[in-house]
Amino acid sequence: MVAVREPARKARLAALANHQKHIEQAPLFLVWLADLDRLAAVARAEGSEAEALDYLDLLLVGITDAALAAQNAMAAAESLGLGTVYIGSIRNNIEAVAAELGLPPRVLSVTGLSVGYPDPAVTTDIKPRLAPSVVLHEETLST
Repeated sequence: MVAVREPARKARLAALANHQKHIEQAPLFLVWLADLDRLAAVARAEGSEAEALDYLDLLLVGITDAALAAQNAMAAAESLGLGTVYIGSIRNNIEAVAAELGLPPRVLSVTGLSVGYPDPAVTTDIKPRLAPSVVLHEETLST
């Protein structure tokens, strides 16, 4: 994860993420990463190659781990009275985001999380959700 507080860097990231105002407005913007470079570095240090990097499964595990970590951080932050907003559009310009954050090869942004204190004067609504019948299927995926 990379924590971003610098206003100019947040502004550049916001521009890369479809001009998401939540990035610029929040005092803290966290970018959650799938880091496959670490495995490659460990393998090099051991004098071998990380053959697992050639398989899609490792990428899926890295993305899943980053998403789970972001979800847990969001729950923890909100339990402390902080407000959070996921920024999925941080993936819109993945190479430019990697350059902005100085990420090594094989490290990619999975999601962003804006963190701050909610303004009690601003009412927020819950985003409309799909009906359970659309997302829950019994026994098989029915159409």
